[in-house]
Amino acid sequence: MAPTAKRLLVLSAASLALALLMTTAWLRLHGERAETRRPGAAPSGVPAPAARTDRYFCPMHPAMRSDRPGDCPICHMRMVPIEEEVAHESPAPSAAGPAGEKILYRSTMIPGEISDRPGKDSMGMEMVPVEMEEPSPQESPVEGHAVVRIPDRKQRLIGVATQIVGRAPFIRRIKTVGRVAVDETRLHHVHTKVAGWIETLYSPATGEYVRKGQTLLSLYSPELLASQEEYLVALRGRQALRDGAPPEAAERAQELLESARRRLLLFDLTEEQIRRLAASGEASRTVTLEAPMSGHVLLRNVTHGERIEANTTLIDIADLSRVWVVASVYEYELPFLRTGQPAVMSLSYLPGRIIRGRVGLVYPVLDAATRTVQVRLEFP
Repeated sequence: MAPTAKRLLVLSAASLALALLMTTAWLRLHGERAETRRPGAAPSGVPAPAARTDRYFCPMHPAMRSDRPGDCPICHMRMVPIEEEVAHESPAPSAAGPAGEKILYRSTMIPGEISDRPGKDSMGMEMVPVEMEEPSPQESPVEGHAVVRIPDRKQRLIGVATQIVGRAPFIRRIKTVGRVAVDETRLHHVHTKVAGWIETLYSPATGEYVRKGQTLLSLYSPELLASQEEYLVALRGRQALRDGAPPEAAERAQELLESARRRLLLFDLTEEQIRRLAASGEASRTVTLEAPMSGHVLLRNVTHGERIEANTTLIDIADLSRVWVVASVYEYELPFLRTGQPAVMSLSYLPGRIIRGRVGLVYPVLDAATRTVQVRLEFP
């Protein structure tokens, strides 16, 4: 190696050793100063950081707090502002609150698990602080119970309301949905007692209104025509035996007349029709059928010229001045129901109108599948 290279290597080694000695001395000097400084104090010449004030917390994890809005780092829910009622509290958890209050920590999953210091419950969930009012010395606290104070804003959010205890009638309202049905006691099926043919149909269409005594149809029936002839023969025989006839013969003629008259009545001829038959003295080929009651036509099952039998349903008429509403009520509501109770009904196509009625019947059968009972309500 050349002499010049040897001198450069010696100078480089000396410079490196000097730099290490200076660095060690500087670190030792500043380490001693740091040890003599008061713990927690800011270095000389550096301003102390401002005290942090937590203004937001996570509703699911109350221990997660922040001085600025953002998301919870655990559940990523939006952090909400701390209420004004507890804004004065220190962010650090403490076991004592304002005067007369004590802060305990309760498990959100196990309400009976309470602690006097923050932490996690037996399920690993963060415990929530709860402010507990300490009873005054004058009060006699109930053993095993504690007074809980809920801020006014929280009471409004959870719907808590208080009222002075007083005497008032106990009213239980049961809401249900029902279907409107025809009052079965006001429904009439129009039939004929004989077979025949519809000569003319006068009844209106389905849904229209008919009055009692209004002509519905005219019917031709050979059997009914023969019954009219029998009545006229019996009527003439009684008139012929009225003067100078033996009492037994006159009585027999009267019995035949009454028998023929009852036969016409059983065929649904009215008293007025029989009087007209006796006055005219001639049997009518067709007989008119009149409405037995006033109401709406729910069913018209015949047309002109159709042949009918004695069991054919011709027309259904219903009086809709009163209707039934059949509703379903759950079995646990049955103790509050009885016949005659007032009932009200509202209809979607009549908004704002209330129809008043009464409970007509509570059916004695329980549906095993839905655990409901049918209730019949009566409304005008």
